[in-house]
Amino acid sequence: MGEKWKVLGVMGVAIILAAVGEALAAKGMKQIDNHAQLPAQLRAIAGSGHVWIGTALMFGYVLLYVYTLGMAELSFALPLSAASYLIGVLLAK
Repeated sequence: MGEKWKVLGVMGVAIILAAVGEALAAKGMKQIDNHAQLPAQLRAIAGSGHVWIGTALMFGYVLLYVYTLGMAELSFALPLSAASYLIGVLLAK
């Protein structure tokens, strides 16, 4: 498999991780009472499965993105990461 196809495959997975992670984190944060005191908000965030899973997925994105930067130039990898915004818009619905 060519190097660019490998980069596209890894970035494809990374993009999905980022979009799904952002959607889950946003869903979890919308369930938090924003009128509560800060300590109560922090406890609610720490207890939110959506926030934890979303954060883990976004961390996976960062790891794959950094891995991709070892294989490809930034000028090739960075524009690919913008596709996560398109998927995020679809997931936001």
